[in-house]
Amino acid sequence: MHAALVKRRVANLAPVGARGFRWYAEALTDSPRANAGIAPDGTNTAVKITANTDAKVHLIAAFAPGNIPTIPQGSPYTFSVFVKSAGWRYVRISFEWYYADHYLDLDLLTGTYTMPPAGDYRRPRACRVETLPDGWYRVSITEVNTETAGGMSARVYFVDAAGSTNTPGDGTSGILLWGYQINTGGPAPYNPAPPLI
Repeated sequence: MHAALVKRRVANLAPVGARGFRWYAEALTDSPRANAGIAPDGTNTAVKITANTDAKVHLIAAFAPGNIPTIPQGSPYTFSVFVKSAGWRYVRISFEWYYADHYLDLDLLTGTYTMPPAGDYRRPRACRVETLPDGWYRVSITEVNTETAGGMSARVYFVDAAGSTNTPGDGTSGILLWGYQINTGGPAPYNPAPPLI
């Protein structure tokens, strides 16, 4: 098993699960669809999300509005997720703290990624993209909360080649997701204990 999967255990704070998972989703088709592909651990537990044909933002979030946890100011947290193309090429991984969205855009065919330029508040404090077998990537973004209220949201967006989130899907092409995780501190191997995706 790849090192990104299991080593030391950390508490996975993402309130989603492969059975009865809760999402905030926007402009998706019949997704999220559970058990839609082979996950990095070899099980048929990957979740597929598919953008509909509307020319608008398509996303899925770990925390729905009104269900955002309070995080102490000054605390580092890491959002990580395994992603793979299911026909859609470009994806944005975003760790959002109220109005501050820290993100990177990843090409799921080449593994290359871009971020906002240095000095831009949206540029992640730290990030990591790990290339795994069978077209999977694990993306991790670490941020420190600077907001007094301390809420956060972990999101995956469909984007186009130019990085625009306002792009129509085709109703068929999608993204496979697995291992949504939010943990204290820096990047940590995935903890498959509940909750999981």
